[in-house]
Amino acid sequence: MFTTLNRNTLGMACEFYGVVKNDTYFTHFRHTHPNEMLENWEVYIFIEDDVIKSWGQVQLFDGNKSHIARLGFCVHPAYRKNGHGTAMLNHALLKCKQEKLTASTRLDNLPMLNIFLKAGFIIEGCFVNEEKINGKPISIVSLARFQ
Repeated sequence: MFTTLNRNTLGMACEFYGVVKNDTYFTHFRHTHPNEMLENWEVYIFIEDDVIKSWGQVQLFDGNKSHIARLGFCVHPAYRKNGHGTAMLNHALLKCKQEKLTASTRLDNLPMLNIFLKAGFIIEGCFVNEEKINGKPISIVSLARFQ
């Protein structure tokens, strides 16, 4: 069942956070805790058997960037490779009405990169050695989709 992050689902979201916060493929949780997302984010979660199996977030912008939204999503490690990532991305795409959707992923995260490309995203650029994870330089791919 798809639902949104709210006070009722925050406990499960914090459990999900605890599982994926150190996931080197989804670095967003290193910067933002689910508590901080209740007000200024659109967050979708897929719950089955009282477990969050996937998480999608949409960051909306104001002013001259109001036509753009930034997407991100993550699948619980125990439920990867079962279509949850594609389902979450499709759900977020249905909900998001901005003209341009942006996303980024590690260059070496081929499953995520392929999900975005199959959904009609194009590569806008690559930031070589943009981040360091465990002392290792990581390149980041920037993607966009125009609605």
